[in-house]
Amino acid sequence: MLKPSRIAAALVAGLVLAVPPGAGAADWAAVVDAAKAEGRVVLYLTKADAQAEALLAAFREKYGIEGEWLRGAARAQMSKLNGEIAASALQVDVFYSPGPKAQAAAAAATPVWIPDGPSAAGWPAQYVSPLGSVQLSTDPVAIIYNTATVTPPPADYVDLVGKGYVQAIGSPASAFRAAYYKLTRELLGDEYWQKVAADGIVTGASVNALVQGVAAGESDVTLAFPWQAEGLIKAGAALAWVLPESGVWALPQWAMALENGPHPNAGKLLLDFMMSPEGQAILNVDGGISVLASGAIPESVDEEAMTEAEILEVSKWWEATFAQAVPQ
Repeated sequence: MLKPSRIAAALVAGLVLAVPPGAGAADWAAVVDAAKAEGRVVLYLTKADAQAEALLAAFREKYGIEGEWLRGAARAQMSKLNGEIAASALQVDVFYSPGPKAQAAAAAATPVWIPDGPSAAGWPAQYVSPLGSVQLSTDPVAIIYNTATVTPPPADYVDLVGKGYVQAIGSPASAFRAAYYKLTRELLGDEYWQKVAADGIVTGASVNALVQGVAAGESDVTLAFPWQAEGLIKAGAALAWVLPESGVWALPQWAMALENGPHPNAGKLLLDFMMSPEGQAILNVDGGISVLASGAIPESVDEEAMTEAEILEVSKWWEATFAQAVPQ
């Protein structure tokens, strides 16, 4: 069941502003011209390199502007951005990652463009923060399974227990995983996870590695983002994925264009391109869900709302349930 998203209400003191009207044609033409004169754009992101490559290739094809990207973990990327802001030495034009509250804090420390390009018109207001950050995609957590060993295909969490399937279990080493386990415990109960442990598990801090292990037959099933499996599927791996019927939670991905970046106009143009139907098709391939899609958006896992005490409690529960220390 897809649930309505709880997004920006708590983002910045509970405020959500309507998307501003689009810039006039002459004003936007000046932005495009200035962006082409800058000739380059830099993107920081947390998703796959392949997505950045496809996005910037399409952007280059349309505008003739070269792009480069830096991919990394969300916490490391935000730390890098904050360091650049503190040093007044921004190296990035568009920042694309989870963590809307962290982005709002960064936007309060350095000027951020309030989107008013052609693609902003009609953008759902609940997916724009007052300081300029925009939710561009939603990554649902899916059941990823080995098609050679898991039969019949699962439709929900309950289809994964009592059959001897070895599950690859990501640890709550990240706030997102801790929040996700908190939600699934509320939905499924601790007895479910005890059954998972009884069937057999493998663990690890890297979910990408766990997905690869399912593809290699080292385990049978894991819970991860579809895009973490799609590259392997396209390469011929015996993998498939399904969104669980009883509840779908997701990681929202937000982006902002920085006014003080090295190529500010190219940054504005890239963010507007990311908001366009063409950009959305690239960003939300491989299981991602656009905020422009018809139907409900999966409920967000609000990792930023997790307190240290809650994360510690989930970690202790996880260690007791699976009789292992949380891998770091």
